Amino acid sequence: MKKDVIYIDTEDDITSIIEKVKNSSEKIIALVPPKRVGVLQSAVNLKLLQKSAASADKRIVLITTSKPLAALAAGVSMPIAKNLQSKPELAEAEPPVEEEDLEDDVINGEDLPVGELEKTTEPVVSDDPEDSIELPEDLTAAAAAKSAPKGPKKSKAKKSGSNIPNFDIFRKKLFLAIAAGVLFIIFLIWAIFFAPHATVNIKAKTTSEDINIPVSLNASGTTDIDAKTIKPTVQQAKKTFQADFPATGKKDIGTKATGTVIFNNCSQADKLDDVSRTIPAGTGVSSNGRTFITQSTVTVEPSGFTGSTCRSNRPSAPVAVQAQELGDQYNLSSGSTFTVSGQGSGMSARNSNAFTGGAKRTATIISDNDINTAKSKIIEQNGEAARKELTKKFDTKKYVVIDKSYKADPTTVTSSPTSGAEASTGHLTVELTYSLAGLDKDDVNAILNAYLKDKIDDNGKQKVYDNGIGKLQFSGYADNAVTFDTTGYIGPFIDTKNLKVQLEGKNYEDIRQKIKAIEGVQDVDTKFFPFWISTAPGADKIDIKFVVQKNG
Repeated sequence: MKKDVIYIDTEDDITSIIEKVKNSSEKIIALVPPKRVGVLQSAVNLKLLQKSAASADKRIVLITTSKPLAALAAGVSMPIAKNLQSKPELAEAEPPVEEEDLEDDVINGEDLPVGELEKTTEPVVSDDPEDSIELPEDLTAAAAAKSAPKGPKKSKAKKSGSNIPNFDIFRKKLFLAIAAGVLFIIFLIWAIFFAPHATVNIKAKTTSEDINIPVSLNASGTTDIDAKTIKPTVQQAKKTFQADFPATGKKDIGTKATGTVIFNNCSQADKLDDVSRTIPAGTGVSSNGRTFITQSTVTVEPSGFTGSTCRSNRPSAPVAVQAQELGDQYNLSSGSTFTVSGQGSGMSARNSNAFTGGAKRTATIISDNDINTAKSKIIEQNGEAARKELTKKFDTKKYVVIDKSYKADPTTVTSSPTSGAEASTGHLTVELTYSLAGLDKDDVNAILNAYLKDKIDDNGKQKVYDNGIGKLQFSGYADNAVTFDTTGYIGPFIDTKNLKVQLEGKNYEDIRQKIKAIEGVQDVDTKFFPFWISTAPGADKIDIKFVVQKNG
């Protein structure tokens, strides 16, 4: 009868062994345990194994020379063999033995031809007759008899010592214990040597000082603190915008009436002196409030008189005239009479033919106001975005931005159609140059501090607590000047370096009393860290901060 050989690994549990038995293609299975056979030291595990094999219609033969293991196998009617070629048999049950004896007597599966690598291969089915195991009929019957249920019987045998320690769990617990110990030591080092810290907040009495400093801005020069001159940093950005706009301008469009007139010289002076008169081009002639302009110069000879009546017998040559304004109201009929501007009542004119060509209509055009309105709207709509963009170019930790310096200068403005053209809408293209100025904080601080130091007493008992840069305002801005407006605060001078040394090892109240004794100190509050610290650590771990008590 063929058999399947299964090598048990030291890491296999009863579930994996049962699975291997069920997956075997043979009915006879030889189990070869390793030297350490912990999983088979339990009678319960052997019963489970035997029961599972029976349910799968398979028979198990345990390959071992261990008497204790053989005794456990006998208890569940599991045949054993000393090697793969030996005849299986049922062992006699013996008293349980110590675990040490069990380990020493079990065959070491690692010394067998396949060893522990067997678990990674497919079940071995051998064609060699020597590898077959024949189960005698008497062995089968005996096994069946032993496995048959028996009447109740008191057992005096003690339970086998199957509680074998799990060394993997032990190693994990040991590792966790070591790790916890290391972390605890690190925590102690941190808590004792690194964590202790004290922050002393001193509320000092101060006096305010209004600051109003005119400062010159020299964009092309250098900074001179003594002269209160700063070279500003200017950020610029050029952008082009386009927009359509409605045309709202109005304009009269049309033609001017034209025609010809002849002049008559009926001046008494001409009669007496017999002199001709010259009418220059551009002279206005009017009829019923409508004025026409001569287009050429003409000479008018004096007319004869009959008594006091002018005969108008010497008229001038025809002279072209054009209406002064647009409109069909200038299309005068023939025979109209005209007065002549600047020539007195003796000079007159008339038209032999009607004037024609006068016409007028009111059109909508692009006006200068339309262009300027559209330009202003573009600047207003895009101004805030450009301001933010320029502001972001400044490092606020290094610069103070002068908001009032922001400018949007139109570089080019192009309208299509141009101003004055007839249209209902226009298209405007505007190129803008945005600019924003900022001042180096170091330069600003230097000027503010210099101003406040001039206000400090010379006895060395005062210092500047706040130079006002945090609330600095700018007024009177121009390209070359600006005024600093803010409020600074002056208070008592405290030697913090020396004070830290004096505070070492002192508790909250001792620190408070010592510092409050200093002139100009209003109150003191100390914070210890961590919470279990109640006295100040070394001077290098003490921070002293000043809270400005702004009394006005």
